[in-house]
Amino acid sequence: MRFAYALPWILDVVVVGVTLVFALKPLCGSLACIVGLILFFAGLFIMFRSKQWLGRQYSMVPKVESDHVLVMSGPYALVRHPMYAGALLALLGLNIALESLVGLLAWLFIAIPGHVWRAWEEEKLLAKHFNSLFADYRLRTGFMFPRVWHVFKR
Repeated sequence: MRFAYALPWILDVVVVGVTLVFALKPLCGSLACIVGLILFFAGLFIMFRSKQWLGRQYSMVPKVESDHVLVMSGPYALVRHPMYAGALLALLGLNIALESLVGLLAWLFIAIPGHVWRAWEEEKLLAKHFNSLFADYRLRTGFMFPRVWHVFKR
């Protein structure tokens, strides 16, 4: 089971997140902290579930191998880049929990543009490799967030 290999890493990230939030906010009693934690863990779940769904096709460096297939199921049935959406949600949640204006500005001006740029680069590779299949998939799915009208059609 591939998930078993990733579990220690997943748990490490969760522990670091919890430690950061609770170490820097000894009493997480504020609404911002609670909402931030919920967003943080939701983002981590989306990230790890999306990575798990890609399986062996996941790579730190964007690439498409000859034996790759276009994954259009699971979280990828709704959005083309759920892993990046999850990462952005987790970072947003962490900054809300920490009530960090500087962190929120960094998220807005560094994290979002960086993830969007990388997603665009991946889309170029996917379009080149999968041609019309990717073009059709792109029409049906959102970039990082679901297209509402497609969700209600299901």
